Amino acid sequence: MGRHFAQIASAAGAKVAVAARRADRLDALVTELGANAAAVAMDVEDEASVVAGFDAAEKALGPIDTVIANAGMNHRGMALDLAIEDFDKIVSVNFRGVFLTAREAAKRMIAHGSKESKRGRILIVSSLGAHKVLPGLVTYCATKAGVLMMGKAFAREWANQGINVNSICPGFISTELNDTFLESEPGQKMISGFPRRRTMQESDLDGTVLHLLSDASRAITGAGVHCRRRPRAIGSVTAAVVKSKRRRNEGTSIMVREEDVLAQLDKPRALYGLQQRLDPSNKSTDALQELLMRMRTAGTVKFDIKTGKWSKA
Repeated sequence: MGRHFAQIASAAGAKVAVAARRADRLDALVTELGANAAAVAMDVEDEASVVAGFDAAEKALGPIDTVIANAGMNHRGMALDLAIEDFDKIVSVNFRGVFLTAREAAKRMIAHGSKESKRGRILIVSSLGAHKVLPGLVTYCATKAGVLMMGKAFAREWANQGINVNSICPGFISTELNDTFLESEPGQKMISGFPRRRTMQESDLDGTVLHLLSDASRAITGAGVHCRRRPRAIGSVTAAVVKSKRRRNEGTSIMVREEDVLAQLDKPRALYGLQQRLDPSNKSTDALQELLMRMRTAGTVKFDIKTGKWSKA
């Protein structure tokens, strides 16, 4: 998912440093992203490597004000059979790695004046496993629950330093960590029990991620955002149709058209009104964000990560 996050942040106008233990593995991605991107070597388990990675990123692109702590790994196996070496490795990457990455990010942001600019953003990638027991993933779930609480603790500690720390908890997305399982018979059986009989796509996270990285999220810190497919009916690029819970007993459906959204892009209160038409009982912007992201994919609208605003493409 890190590659995808880099792509959407770059497309929204951000300078992007991508990090991995072997920077040469990122050459193709950096070439794709262009001049405002750099690859740096970083092993999140090693504090000295994390510090060196941030040094290299700032040397290449300037002061850092936004960081996504996305490194993670897993080793599937029941607790009674799990080798302690595998346990230690998962904890080191998923928990220690997030701590070292977020802490170094905060040090840099504070040094560069985040208290005055209020522009520090740290996004931690947790998981559905932070809230729901996933069989055979005891250590993974424990570390993801741990970083979710870590993010809340960071948010409280750094609130007065102009740094917002939030976490996202995605549902099942096919990645290198789980694609073998999801394609297996047990994985397919699990998916068949989902309301939509499918896993998420990386692009389902775009609206939430871009919002939490932008200035539009300045009032949000310490949040753990659930990002998983639920049985909500969203229409095509041209329309979103959702049943209003307020009127569900009447069987009323509400439609918001693409042209309605385009007409209100520069009016935040009007956009909020559209959201309420989509689902009056839901104070979040999930439905509207999904519609906007569908429109962005179609090239109808664009998102500015610096201002947190949508506009016509």
